[in-house]
Amino acid sequence: MCLRGRVLGGKGGFGSTLRSQGSKSNKPANFDNCRDLYGRRLKTLREAKTIVDKLEADEQAKEAATERRRKKIADGLKESTPKKYLFDDVEYTRNCEEIVESTRLATRRALKKRKDEEASSSTSSAPVSCVVPLIPLFDGDMSDSSSNDGDSEEDNESKSADNNEESHAQSDRQNNAGSVVASDSAERVMQAIKISSLDELAKIKDKSLICHQAYVDGKWVEATSQQHIDIVDPATLETIGSVPDMDTGDVKLAITAATRAFASWKHTTGKERSQLLRKWLELITANKDDLARLMTLENGKPLAEAQGEVMYGASYIEWFSEEAKRGYGDIVPSPIPGSRALVMKQPVGVVAIITPYNFPNAMITRKVGAALAAGCTVVIRPAHETPLSALALCELAARAGIPPGVINLVTCSAKNTPAVGLELTTNSEVRKVSFTGSTAVGKLLMGQASTTMKRVSMELGGNAPFIVFEDADIQKAAAHLLQCKFRNAGQTCVCANRIYVHDAVYDEFVGAFTTLVKEKLKVGHGLSEGTTIGPMITKRGLDKVEEQVQLAVAAGATVVLGGKRPEEVAGKGYFFEPTVLVNVSDNVPMTCEETFGPLCPIYRFTSEDEVIRRANAVSVGLAGYFFSRDVARVFRVAEALEVGMVGANTGSIGFDAAPFGGVKESGMGREGSRYGMDDYLNIKLINLSLV
Repeated sequence: MCLRGRVLGGKGGFGSTLRSQGSKSNKPANFDNCRDLYGRRLKTLREAKTIVDKLEADEQAKEAATERRRKKIADGLKESTPKKYLFDDVEYTRNCEEIVESTRLATRRALKKRKDEEASSSTSSAPVSCVVPLIPLFDGDMSDSSSNDGDSEEDNESKSADNNEESHAQSDRQNNAGSVVASDSAERVMQAIKISSLDELAKIKDKSLICHQAYVDGKWVEATSQQHIDIVDPATLETIGSVPDMDTGDVKLAITAATRAFASWKHTTGKERSQLLRKWLELITANKDDLARLMTLENGKPLAEAQGEVMYGASYIEWFSEEAKRGYGDIVPSPIPGSRALVMKQPVGVVAIITPYNFPNAMITRKVGAALAAGCTVVIRPAHETPLSALALCELAARAGIPPGVINLVTCSAKNTPAVGLELTTNSEVRKVSFTGSTAVGKLLMGQASTTMKRVSMELGGNAPFIVFEDADIQKAAAHLLQCKFRNAGQTCVCANRIYVHDAVYDEFVGAFTTLVKEKLKVGHGLSEGTTIGPMITKRGLDKVEEQVQLAVAAGATVVLGGKRPEEVAGKGYFFEPTVLVNVSDNVPMTCEETFGPLCPIYRFTSEDEVIRRANAVSVGLAGYFFSRDVARVFRVAEALEVGMVGANTGSIGFDAAPFGGVKESGMGREGSRYGMDDYLNIKLINLSLV
């Protein structure tokens, strides 16, 4: 079983909780497993760091040493067993953090040196990274790979006799492969970013949808501090606007407004709430093009995807506008003569809604639609990277006639986020918290909410397996994986993260999938014609995927396609090439953590039992996918996967009538469907005596 790396080491995660409490009494039940897993993780990271350090040595010695070390790591990962540690919990966590950080720093130093060497070299025909070798997987998957793979018998004898010549020959093949991939990448990546973000912003027809103030009690307001945060287009790094940087004082005002509005909103009928939600829905669909353009500019996703998200988000408002009229109760037979037991449902009260940056429209509508339908009022805190889409929804809600104070939205910077989150989760007037984001932050917020025993809905991280059995439709599976993996540049919590392919069809599938990636995906600005994959939304997300590739390759993985930032847009946005890797270890961060980026590691398996065990060997369980023509296997695997949602012979799982949510450390509660509104309702028993 793997462990999300930031649960122990990340800021606000379990490690920091241990340090603040200084106690062993709060260890989770699975801490022994965590300890063993981290021992294995530390072993991998130490060996990876050794390899990275070797990159700073002499070039010829480094080539030979790197090959030997990679083989040693590959053998060690197969044969190693978790170390047993006798340690102080806090000290062990600190050691974990130090080793991870030192590995990352060493990796970045080595890469910088390598880039400097490549830039100063005038003889190299193509840039080739020793950290990320680009190697064709099989004949024909790149235009001129056959010329590099066909060695004569004399060449083979010579290589067998002389290891140095073998190393040089392998290096030449990598150079040629890198040239092919770079050429292919140039065709897929836009030649230059010529888009002006501000010019595109000016194309929005309804300028009143571009809001630069927070929305509290039906009014557009500034922060009491008069401070602002800039909103940046991740594709061009241009500033497209600013919003107030609010603090706890501003949040308290929003909570007070929501509390005041709840006193009357809870008494509205389901039909009245339904009619207002329908008006909001109509305004959203009427302005879908403007909303989509605004989303692309702050989030980066291609315009077609943004349009799809707007309509996807609208479908939840439509669904809950109907569910608002169905807050049914029950009559329970009483064992007491002359008595009746009635069960009724009532809104929980003020709801704090905290949403992420990857779906800035749909994450708002899916939560707010359910809350308003149930009779609750809300205070929304959108991601500081993407608040403009949320503010535009507030503008349309006001036009729809939703009363002041029913919807409130506060914006803040990353610096003020912890304080704002603390106020939302501990203020006694807030009775429920609905959060979508990382598991580490979810645990932190859940702990804070427990101080006032709030109800919580947590839609947290995932690490979805995508399994292709030997009897699967290979072309269909590859096509569905393309959409499931690279939608929103891989920045979705339910996207395929670990691709397991049966050994019997492994080469066929990798070939088919790699071909699709090269043919179908074009990296660029989301508003550029033909773009199918946009940038990463944040710089830290870009750095993370680049680092995960480096660590995977250091542990023996091979990059078949991509693996780097596109040279054509270097320095102009947070872009990363769609990346396919093979021979990836089960113990590297790419496998153990939610990647949240366009990385596609493909693993081999040989039996159903094996792949189920590996698929379930993570601490999270949000979504899982598999492809098979065997009906009996479909039911076996669907029931065996430890996830909240399963896609059988499909890479799609979410729609308005379906319950969305996970198990294990992927959270609790459900969104969408008739189950989704129950999370915003309290159940009350009325025992009535008739005599």
